[in-house]
Amino acid sequence: MTIKRGFTLVELLVVILIFSLLMTGIAAFFMQIFKLKNRVIIDEKTINNLRIALYLVEKDIENIDIKSYLLFEGTENSIQFFNRNYEMIKFYVGSYQGKSNVLIKEVVRRLSKEGTLTDKVPIAFNVKDFKISYNSISNWEGVSKGGIPSIIKITLELNAGDKTVKESDEICLR
Repeated sequence: MTIKRGFTLVELLVVILIFSLLMTGIAAFFMQIFKLKNRVIIDEKTINNLRIALYLVEKDIENIDIKSYLLFEGTENSIQFFNRNYEMIKFYVGSYQGKSNVLIKEVVRRLSKEGTLTDKVPIAFNVKDFKISYNSISNWEGVSKGGIPSIIKITLELNAGDKTVKESDEICLR
């Protein structure tokens, strides 16, 4: 009489195959979870960048010098004005240090006798769209020159991988 000790080779191979399939499925599941987590982080960062950019633009527009209304100029894609410190502020989408589609804040400061000093600061990257509308008493227009509108509506849209994130804000100036 023989006593059977342990498993046969076929039984061990079947167990190893089942274990391998199970581990492959678990690994694929965790890979999807990590991809989803990274996607959520990218979306969250993009939304935060969008809100910070709108906040920065809004704060500068709220500091428009009402007395320099003749120097206010706005189009559908840019806005230029003087603030209360007599600095010319301009927001537009352009290139910055080799990167395109960047929302840029350009500040021109007048120096006493030396001329002017221009600073360009990136506000947001991966900009898909930057639209500005102006309300002059009764209607919304795409362009405003020579007069400060009562309400400015800013719409900013950023790319976040294969999705876009869009947000708008209205600024009342009077």
